[in-house]
Amino acid sequence: MRYYVKRSQGEDFSEVKAPSEAVKLVSVEGATPDDLYDLSSVYRLDPAILDDVLDRSELPRVEYSDGIEYVFLRSVRPTKRGGVETSPVLMAISDSHFFFIARGDIDVPVPQIARHVKLEKDSSIGLLLGTFAAIISQYEERITHTDQLIVDTGHRLKSREVVNRDFIYFVTVEENLNQYQINLEAMQGVLSRLRSNQRNLFEDSDIEFIDDILLHVKQLSVGVESSFKRVESIRNAYSTIANNNLNERMKMLTALTVLVALPNVFYGMYGMNLSLPFADQPWAYGAVVGFTIVLILIVYMLARRFKVF
Repeated sequence: MRYYVKRSQGEDFSEVKAPSEAVKLVSVEGATPDDLYDLSSVYRLDPAILDDVLDRSELPRVEYSDGIEYVFLRSVRPTKRGGVETSPVLMAISDSHFFFIARGDIDVPVPQIARHVKLEKDSSIGLLLGTFAAIISQYEERITHTDQLIVDTGHRLKSREVVNRDFIYFVTVEENLNQYQINLEAMQGVLSRLRSNQRNLFEDSDIEFIDDILLHVKQLSVGVESSFKRVESIRNAYSTIANNNLNERMKMLTALTVLVALPNVFYGMYGMNLSLPFADQPWAYGAVVGFTIVLILIVYMLARRFKVF
């Protein structure tokens, strides 16, 4: 648990070792039940709501209790295997404090968020909106990265044979896109709820900022849908190519089977212990071989002419 103060408008947040009346920002990353208990005891936060941040599957939502607004979001970060994972974060705002609680670690240090998004004020409302914008920026970065991977994979598949690993990779990409889409849609609901301003927390400039974030989230959702279609298009195209290649190979194998089977008819007849025409002639072997070769060529030319293979 980290405590931050800001003594003047122009300076950054500075960390202090213990809570005091000057503390304006409290940040907890990798929150534990003990951390949540301390928060609820010192700052009178609702312990039942705080406990929800430890739920791995907690979805974005807005809660209100005893004059404090609670906003749940989900941060996103890449994994070592090419996927992404999301984890719940909780922001709570009161008249004089901003609380940021994360189940895991985040990429953007909360004390620097206000400076990164160039907010005009450093109030708890400003920190809430700045943190929201920073988390949306995380999604934008991951979506852009995933989209570029889809394009690169599509180009790479044009120059080589498609293998099963490529389709397994697309499964991972689609799982990432699903994560983006689910959380972006949930955050649209959160933004709409905040924009309604039922408890008069926001000024007109704040509402305008929320509108900008909401528009950004909708644009990201459209981008995710476009990526879904691109993945589906690439997969369908290469499934068709794979099926066509299989058909061509089957046709080739069928043609080879027919051409190989024709000589065996005559070789089999002249291999029987029966009296056959020209069996005693010295030129019979060459005649049979030559006849089968000519027959194979005739069958091949007729098949090519009628596009059998």
